Amino acid sequence: MASQNMYSIGLSSLAIAALLLLARRHSAKKRLTLPFPPGPKPLPVLGNVFDIPDKTPWKVYNDWFKVYGDMIYMNIMGQSILVLGSVERITDLLEKRSVKYADRPRMTMLNELMGWDWCFGLMPYCTSWRKQRKLFYDQFQTNFLQFRPIQVDHTHKFLGNLLESPDKFLQHIRLFFAGTILEVTYGIQVSSYNDPYVTNAEQCLAALASASIPGAFLVDTFPILKHVPSWFPGAGFKRKAREWAKLSYNLVHGPFNATKETLRQGKALPSAAANMLEAAPEDEPDNYEELVRNCAAISFAAGSDTTVSTLQTFFLAMAMFPEAQKKAQAEIDAIVGHTRFPTFADRPALLYLEALIMEISRWNTVSPLALPHASTSDDEYDGYFIPKGTIVMANTWALLNDPSVYPNPDDFNPDRFLLDGKINPAVRDPRNFVFGYGRRACPGRFFSQDNLYSAVTGILASFSITPAQDAQGNDIPLKAEMSSGSLSYPLPFKCKITPRTGYAEQLIRQSNSS
Repeated sequence: MASQNMYSIGLSSLAIAALLLLARRHSAKKRLTLPFPPGPKPLPVLGNVFDIPDKTPWKVYNDWFKVYGDMIYMNIMGQSILVLGSVERITDLLEKRSVKYADRPRMTMLNELMGWDWCFGLMPYCTSWRKQRKLFYDQFQTNFLQFRPIQVDHTHKFLGNLLESPDKFLQHIRLFFAGTILEVTYGIQVSSYNDPYVTNAEQCLAALASASIPGAFLVDTFPILKHVPSWFPGAGFKRKAREWAKLSYNLVHGPFNATKETLRQGKALPSAAANMLEAAPEDEPDNYEELVRNCAAISFAAGSDTTVSTLQTFFLAMAMFPEAQKKAQAEIDAIVGHTRFPTFADRPALLYLEALIMEISRWNTVSPLALPHASTSDDEYDGYFIPKGTIVMANTWALLNDPSVYPNPDDFNPDRFLLDGKINPAVRDPRNFVFGYGRRACPGRFFSQDNLYSAVTGILASFSITPAQDAQGNDIPLKAEMSSGSLSYPLPFKCKITPRTGYAEQLIRQSNSS
């Protein structure tokens, strides 16, 4: 993809000048006595620009680990990239040396042209980042239990939508997560997949996924290209950025302004944004409202999207592996019965279900390559030199598909996490990896896990999921195929969703009539 963008720009004179400058800088670094970590051999000046895979890079890098070891170094026209492929490497750099590797790469397309500089998940490691993260942490990690009633209510609405139009389950999934996080964050209630807040967020996050892949846009390698006029041949990225920036602005300002107005009128529903605005400290900084607005926006963005893929994967897995579904349903029936939905209080007793959720997080994980880190200074590690500004990517997919840890990793097998009917602590819990690493680990993980638990238990208690059938009544084969991108989704598929019992249907209707 990077090479295609390079040719589309035509290597303008500005790009050539920037390229030569970076090449000289790179040559100076190569004069250091320590070698770079192993990796594919670079070309003169261009480096590894033609080696960067544009499809399922996590699988390509996993193959490279067998050749170069569990740490791969590349250079793209002066930009150092390091891919980590083992728990040891990730722990050593992103956890034990987290201060040195807590930065984010500065992506001109995303941070400047698209206007995502407000997002603390993409910010450099700085004071503003710490302030926003603390606000977020207080709402979604320290006090996340306060939102469980809203999560349960939206779970019941989701089950009602599945009952009425099961063929639209993919839309219902998106509405479930977007509706939940909108009410939790802003106190805004929506009932339609076509709600402007929902559609804007979806388009905005699709743009984010496209722009957050290192090397996707040449302007990230040569920031000087941001000054190229949008009419210039090959400058389509400028036109894209202009449209995508509007989506970002609407995401940040639209729902927040609505919450401010309801607070002014005294009509605001409880929400994280209202909590933060009403709890302003006495020594409130001048930009406190801006911090709250941006913190709310990242919770809306993250909550609308990241767990969507995981729940889509759940439907796919249940249709492909019916025995796992039946075992989870039998456990729910034995512990919960048929007269109520499972609750959070049931969770400690639903051990097979817990293992199933762990396997959902492992099997075709949503973020195969974790959001990239960046080194804040030169570093020496295990006899190698890692330059300042190196983009560091953790190959989470490789960890969760390691056959020495998870035998037959392509199989969906919750039993791999169980020993004598209990969770086996000796088996690596994938949830320790799918939410990021070090000081950049997602502080909303507990809220996210609650959302997933509420949805999965409600679905399994109420519905059977089987493959869709063709006109002749034959099952349509299903494959576990995922999209490429910073967030990976199952490719579109169909399945059949039917109520398990008349009691289940009645329970769903009762929960939505009160």
